[in-house]
Amino acid sequence: MVIILRKRPLLLIILIILTIVNVLYYITKSSGNYLNTYYITKVDFSYKKYEEKIHPYEISAYIPISNYDLLNKEINYKINRKIKAFKYNIKNIDVQQSLCYTLNIKFDFYSYQNYLSYVFFIEDYTGGAHPNHEIFTINYDEENNKIIDIKNLREINPKVLEILSCKSRQILITNSKIVDINMLMEGTRPKEENFNNFAFSNHGLILFFNYYQVAPYSSGSFEIEVSYDDIF
Repeated sequence: MVIILRKRPLLLIILIILTIVNVLYYITKSSGNYLNTYYITKVDFSYKKYEEKIHPYEISAYIPISNYDLLNKEINYKINRKIKAFKYNIKNIDVQQSLCYTLNIKFDFYSYQNYLSYVFFIEDYTGGAHPNHEIFTINYDEENNKIIDIKNLREINPKVLEILSCKSRQILITNSKIVDINMLMEGTRPKEENFNNFAFSNHGLILFFNYYQVAPYSSGSFEIEVSYDDIF
């Protein structure tokens, strides 16, 4: 009986620690649901929210903040361009007072070794049958303090476009949402503009294809993953 009583405090401490860890896990997991964010932390994950509501438009943008000035500068530059372009379009259309024109920007975050990747999802409505959608990415090399794009991947492997073209066709052709082979072939031709949007993940290079790039609007956007072993 004495032995059992002496063990109980230790068991209680272990149970308390496990409970705290479990609670912290679910708080972390749930706190970024609306951003669909991956918490991989070589950087402090933080963001600011930009909002503007002036009839007839509303703007909502989640803007990440990293530990790197160059990366923050690139992020803010590109998002500000999107906001300015949206406002410019509103000024140059026949505004209908009964409509609310909207711009929404959200993002995902990925990380692999010394690479950080931000994927931005933009939806804007300026009239018409449906909103417009766009995906763009910003990739950063921590070690060399450098923004990474498809040209840099070509410096590592001059045949990277041909590889990405072949792999993306092999994967996408099996997707039931691909309904136009000509669109698929054109949108995956080995050209830089077809593979500008990518992210470094733990499992491989993620490629993003915008609305209309490989399929009609009704099919949406696409993303696939290509193994690093196939690329480098």
